[in-house]
Amino acid sequence: MTFDLLGTLTSEERTVVFGPPAIPVEDSFDTVPMFIKTMMPDVKKDFDKIWTDSEMKDEDKYKKLDELASTKFSEPQKASYKVWLEEVKKAKKAVDDRIAKLSKQAKDILKRLIEVRAQEQKIMAEITPALDVELQGLI
Repeated sequence: MTFDLLGTLTSEERTVVFGPPAIPVEDSFDTVPMFIKTMMPDVKKDFDKIWTDSEMKDEDKYKKLDELASTKFSEPQKASYKVWLEEVKKAKKAVDDRIAKLSKQAKDILKRLIEVRAQEQKIMAEITPALDVELQGLI
């Protein structure tokens, strides 16, 4: 019934009810690097396992990713990966530099928040599809 009613509205009435149509935005772009888009599923699984390991130190993570890239990536993927990793390292350094300038109190709060988020990730990883259904809309 609602759809029938909406179908009878003129374009002016639709604008009054729903507001003006969205303005197209030209700033949307694809942020997934080529090497990830073109990975074989088994390699993607290996990559994700390393990249999302919150227990692993960054330098160890980079070393393992380099090993994976050298053995499992095509030459174009390796080139894309190297550019991506350099950008990741630059961004991490910028964040680290900013953190270094924080007050002790701000650093302490940031540390606690990072710990809470890590704990949240561990809990979320325990959610099975059945639990996801039960928890739908609650978290």
